[in-house]
Amino acid sequence: MATLESRIADLITEVGYDVKRALPFYLPFGRPGTLATFTSPRIYFPDDVQLMGAVFSLTTAPTGSSAIFEVLKNGSGTFSSDPTISASGFRSSDGTLTGATVIDASGLDYLQINCSQVGSTIAGADLTAVLKLILS
Repeated sequence: MATLESRIADLITEVGYDVKRALPFYLPFGRPGTLATFTSPRIYFPDDVQLMGAVFSLTTAPTGSSAIFEVLKNGSGTFSSDPTISASGFRSSDGTLTGATVIDASGLDYLQINCSQVGSTIAGADLTAVLKLILS
């Protein structure tokens, strides 16, 4: 009878790549309190990763206008359509990535989270962002 390890090794050989690299992992980021525009500190990774998506949510909805967010790679936007929480909403639209966003750990690439708009009548509050990444 084959061991679990040998069956996994056979699967990896059959598929043709390291299965672990195809599994996503999620990086949470929180910012309590009333939103103000901001750019987060830099987030560096010990391994190369690829950004697959991001979700932003608030416990207090913005009113008057939307709250708009971005994930920056080395200071530049990664979305052609930014994740946005509409006025009176609590969860962001998905946004549209501009393409494969690979963060090269050896080249000192980094990510940052940016909030460029918070709501015009009442600012949203208690931000949670979750980045979806895979090893690349």
